Amino acid sequence: MSTRNIRQELQWPRILLRDRTLRLLWVGMTMSTIGDFVTWTALTWFVAQKTNDGAAVGGMLLIWALPAAVTAPIFGRLMDRVNIKPLFVFDNVVRGLLMAVLPVWNSLGDIPVWALYAVGALCGALAPVTRVGTGLIIPRATAQRRLPYVNTGFAVTEQIAGILGPLVSAVAISRMGPINALWFDTFSFLFLALILSILPVRFCLPIIDADSKNGDQQHDHTPKPKVRMHPAVVSVTILSGLFWFSYGPTEAALPLYVPRQLSGGITELSYLFMAVSIGALIGGLLTPRLASLRRTGIILTSIMLGWGVLHVVFAHQHDFKIAFLIWFIAGIVWGPYFALQATFIQRRTPADQLGTIIGIQSGILSPLMPLGAAAGGALMRFIAPEQVVLLSGWMCVVGAASIFVPPWLREPDPENTFGEV
Repeated sequence: MSTRNIRQELQWPRILLRDRTLRLLWVGMTMSTIGDFVTWTALTWFVAQKTNDGAAVGGMLLIWALPAAVTAPIFGRLMDRVNIKPLFVFDNVVRGLLMAVLPVWNSLGDIPVWALYAVGALCGALAPVTRVGTGLIIPRATAQRRLPYVNTGFAVTEQIAGILGPLVSAVAISRMGPINALWFDTFSFLFLALILSILPVRFCLPIIDADSKNGDQQHDHTPKPKVRMHPAVVSVTILSGLFWFSYGPTEAALPLYVPRQLSGGITELSYLFMAVSIGALIGGLLTPRLASLRRTGIILTSIMLGWGVLHVVFAHQHDFKIAFLIWFIAGIVWGPYFALQATFIQRRTPADQLGTIIGIQSGILSPLMPLGAAAGGALMRFIAPEQVVLLSGWMCVVGAASIFVPPWLREPDPENTFGEV
């Protein structure tokens, strides 16, 4: 890759951070995502050690995500029509307080697993507000040609969390215990709520209201068109759904797979997550270049296929160093997926329907990884964790191959979709 191309791939920090709105949102989302990582690591480890039951781990993941299947479409439709700032702030304040309930309860006595499920169900019901809201603000505050770069920046928050999260998790869990480590997530939620409270209101208003303030009143009398997903968006949603569900069994198996197959513990588990995050951070830098090829559907399908093949290889490993390297390479392969998918959807959806479409898609996708995890947890009552990981890898391979048969994801992107910054 030439020096010019490298400079272009690294433009996302300049493009994202020079805008105050995007900069504030990015900082808040990065901190919150690190907090989420600490919570997931702490709770999955706590439940695995407390119950020694993969089904309990899978069940916890499921109960945290299942409510979003109901609430995400509702919140998405609502956020197309109202000022989203109050909802943004309310969501993060309430979830921060809910996170604080668990360590307080634990300080008073042993905390039952059902309490984790109850708090998780409430947090899961509210989570789509921030997910949908972020998806709305990004295109409102960004020029169309810069979307791949800005989406890359926001996808990087996941990778930063994956790199710093294991370090924070290892320190917090080893020194405070898994439940008390949740105080970090309480702080991160409240920090994000503060950030969201100072965002400019013009990016939080519905499209109709923003146009009316500029003197365009015709929207007040024009009937809103029926909400329909673009066929390509439907295809990508199906692809992602297969991807999320296929990965789920690995998520449930890892806390038991690492001690059994790799002779490791919480530190080694954290290092695996760190490996995939470092790889994804590197791979994510290729997003603008891949987007410019105008073959996003083929690229997304290839990412899922590559991820599956690498997990088939991973399932047979006993050497932690080799396993670490495989997860690092898998991270590079997976890195561009979220940013490419987000740009793909934002550019094929009318602005005044984007919240509804993101909400519907989120409602479909949110429970699928936990459903896969629950299925994987149930399978571990009959087969070994390494066999569950192997099955997860083959599910990705077969899923990617099957969704590639219909023509929709093989179609090129519109010619005017991508451009230089």
